Amino acid sequence: MLIKLENGIPVGNPIDEKNFRKLHNNTSFPRSLTVDCVEPFGYGLYQYTKPPVPGIHFKVEETVPVKNSDGIYMQTWETKAMSAEEIEKTTELKEIDIRNIRNEKLKASDWTQMSDLIDNDHYPEEFRAVWMEYRGKLRDIPSQKGFPWRVKWPIEPTFTK
Repeated sequence: MLIKLENGIPVGNPIDEKNFRKLHNNTSFPRSLTVDCVEPFGYGLYQYTKPPVPGIHFKVEETVPVKNSDGIYMQTWETKAMSAEEIEKTTELKEIDIRNIRNEKLKASDWTQMSDLIDNDHYPEEFRAVWMEYRGKLRDIPSQKGFPWRVKWPIEPTFTK
């Protein structure tokens, strides 16, 4: 990847080597581009990096790339605390996500509470009660301490026929 340089500072979005060569189609470049062959054209070699994983109530923002000792501009990141409004919004979205997962688990286990769908000859007597307890724990998830950021999911019951 390459990035445009203005006064030695990376600007804009990176482009791939193919597009760089098309921009300069009257120039013969070596098979592997080097810092020395692209900088005279106002570009630098660029390398993507993996962003850090932020903690709760933090966000990651891309910052100006930094040139390493090999002359390659490295994508850089900064971790920042969220504003009160951002915390409120991300918490709201996380609550929705957790409730959706919980609701899917409840929906997937609805059949365990329908007597007309359960063959009592093939399931133990306590089958319905164990599933009822599990489903109650799912419903209680929003009242857990730390919700929605720290959720302890109940273990789904298992029975063999």
